[in-house]
Amino acid sequence: MFKKISVLFILFALCIFSSVFAEDTEEGQWWLEKPIYSIRFEGLVHTDENELREITNGYLGERYSAELFSALQSDLFSLQYFAYFSAQAEKGGDSGEELIIVFEFVELPIISSLDIIGNSVVRDADVEEVLTISNESFATSAKIKANEISIRELYLSKGFTSVEVTSDLKTNTENNTIDLTITIDEGLQSKISSINFSGNEKYSENTLRRIIVSRQQSLFNPGNYIESNIQEDRDAIQKYYRERGFIDISVSNVIKNEVAQDDASKNMLELTYVIEEGKEWTFGGVEFEGNKIFTDDEIRNVFMIGPGKALNVVKLQESISSIAKLYWNDGYVTSNIETEEIRNEDDSTISYTINIQEGVQSLVEDVIIQGQEKTKDVVLYRELNITSGDIFSIDKLLSSMQNIYNTGIISDVSYDLLYGTEDNSVVIEITVVESNKVDLEFGATFGGSSADDFPVSGFFSWTDKNFLGNGQDFSISMNISPSAQTLSFAFEESWLMNQRWSGGISLSAGHYKFENILQDIQGTVFSEDEYNNGEAAPDPYESFEQYQADMEAGLSIPEENLMSYDQYKFTFGLSSGYTFHTDVGRLTLGGSTSVSLSQILYDDTLYRPYNPIIRANLNEWQFNNKVGLSFAWDGRDLIENTTTGFLLQETVTYAGGFLGGSSNYIKNSTGLSGFITLFELPREEKTPVKGVLSAKTTVSMMLPQFHYDNSWGWGLTATQTEKLYIDGMNVARGKSPVYNLEFLWDNALEFSMPIAEKILWGEIYISATGYKSNLDNVASMDISDYYFSTGAGIRLAIPGFPLGLYLTKNFYFDEGKNFKWVGGDILKNPDNDDSGLKLVLAITTSLY
Repeated sequence: MFKKISVLFILFALCIFSSVFAEDTEEGQWWLEKPIYSIRFEGLVHTDENELREITNGYLGERYSAELFSALQSDLFSLQYFAYFSAQAEKGGDSGEELIIVFEFVELPIISSLDIIGNSVVRDADVEEVLTISNESFATSAKIKANEISIRELYLSKGFTSVEVTSDLKTNTENNTIDLTITIDEGLQSKISSINFSGNEKYSENTLRRIIVSRQQSLFNPGNYIESNIQEDRDAIQKYYRERGFIDISVSNVIKNEVAQDDASKNMLELTYVIEEGKEWTFGGVEFEGNKIFTDDEIRNVFMIGPGKALNVVKLQESISSIAKLYWNDGYVTSNIETEEIRNEDDSTISYTINIQEGVQSLVEDVIIQGQEKTKDVVLYRELNITSGDIFSIDKLLSSMQNIYNTGIISDVSYDLLYGTEDNSVVIEITVVESNKVDLEFGATFGGSSADDFPVSGFFSWTDKNFLGNGQDFSISMNISPSAQTLSFAFEESWLMNQRWSGGISLSAGHYKFENILQDIQGTVFSEDEYNNGEAAPDPYESFEQYQADMEAGLSIPEENLMSYDQYKFTFGLSSGYTFHTDVGRLTLGGSTSVSLSQILYDDTLYRPYNPIIRANLNEWQFNNKVGLSFAWDGRDLIENTTTGFLLQETVTYAGGFLGGSSNYIKNSTGLSGFITLFELPREEKTPVKGVLSAKTTVSMMLPQFHYDNSWGWGLTATQTEKLYIDGMNVARGKSPVYNLEFLWDNALEFSMPIAEKILWGEIYISATGYKSNLDNVASMDISDYYFSTGAGIRLAIPGFPLGLYLTKNFYFDEGKNFKWVGGDILKNPDNDDSGLKLVLAITTSLY
């Protein structure tokens, strides 16, 4: 019923050419160079004509050529919908002389019903998940065979070593359909009852069991016997030995013995790995021959093992690769390295002679970047550190690829090295895959307008991080929630005047509803001078000292003592920065300025805000002016989903003062982060799974500003949302929010692994956050001023959507330095108030 695709392609090509070119011998090949006026389809039964139009519309108006037609027919045939098709050239159109191509299709049969029978242990859903065919799919023998293989691999991964999968087809020639039945003979599921080793004298069985993939059946492991894991086990054992001097190690056999047992539905196996350890060797040293470009000492410096240590074959191979990289960095692409092993049986050492054929330096003839569709060439070529005429350097090539990836508009980048047209020249071919950086979103999401809330919001946003293919960032967004209604616009250019000089502009307008605001209307009413001098206290307190003590003890102000207000705000901002790419990382100097115009509304017969800035803004439009300066030393490998490197950031915000405005303060924030990959687990044809450990610390403080308030002097005036705060989401996860802070020191240690690369990561963390309401009291900080959080969760790795969900457990030390757990609502023991966890939805990005 089905023919192989290669045969079909030949037949269909012959049909096309024989029919098209035999149509009008008297007029010759009149269709050549004719614009294609239209393309018509005949013979379609199951195929959606619109799907074909998506392919053929791109050819309309193009002048006919053999090459063009070959591309068109290849595009149509790649759908794998057709057994074969032919084409005719006709005249038509307005003039009657225009080219119309008429395709006559003979479709492949379509699957009208698909049944899977015979599976009892493995669920239907699991089988269906690996299938690439379904009802209404076009069927070929290759597709059906591929799905049989996928099902068999699924069963093999679950220990069904004798599974058989067959297919039965019933053809209906009238409507060109088939009924497909896939039959699964599961056989017995093989389980591992025990794992043993023989011949191992140096290392214990427990040690070897830990390094292999296979596991025996237990309460926490199904113990499925998976044939493909056996070779992986052998490789792991041999690698373990070879890293420790046993370079002749061999796992000569893996013996499988069936174990009698009562359960007839399972086949229990006892595995025995037969090991021939061989002799233990130490490294006797290395000598070099043929090297003239680099001295022996320069080459020896890249070696990872020294004489007298256990011979680690893995590090030896890595050392040889390092020598090759040394030459490749200096342009010696054609260099060749050969090793000669010299064994000394008497003292059990192995020495090496490394012969180096250095060759000659290679120049870069050309650098070609391909794969981009929307992105303009200049956006990618300007990221190159290596260009035509340079001496080839692998480090410069890799850093160029890293720069391209870090633009944020490329999802993957790879390279090939080709011979140039001249002797000793190379052509670098870089292939990129563009990411979809145009987002049009609307609906509902989590996110607040300030530190005071975290509501569910309705939103609309249009963001293009590669605007018009120029690598520019352009966005328009609107947010509607109970606490905020905003409209904003932003544009940023990362390259100005063909330099790494960025520039951005932003505009926003919004109405905000602020809740849980401190007020001062009950009991003693304090003046503005008393507030500025640190003497005023919000309701229900009569002294600032008592208020400060309760806040640092983690107490909250009752809701009846708090107020709310509305704010209307317009903001205009400018930003700029320059990035220097150096051997020690990316150094960025930046600056920004913003001007805000705001008005606050509330009923002053019922409420009196504790902060005099808010009171002064009642029914009055006031300016708030800020200038920011920033410095960053970025040594991360990747900006998104970092796996190694560091980041040092310093940000200073100057508000008010000589700039004027309602708020007057200097906010300083210093952050340091370090990242290291602890391990990589290779996966066939996939990106390795990495375990990344990161440590982060950020110190932020509010400093007084020299400003005018009836007279010039030093002071700090800022609203509750302008001061530092603990949000309980990203900072001190699980803690109730704490506002009006002048000092905040947040520290975190995190371990993360990808669950779905570039989409979802798992994370375990512990954090310690210290804080003070008054900067003058920082010197007296002790462990009772810190709040601790630990837990695990998941976070999205999608740029622009930094959300995480965590189960957290919190603890602290009271004023007597006594350890205290904090209770939670999840998994709580009713008899223990300190038990239970908290569920935290977090914004996983820095707030300062």
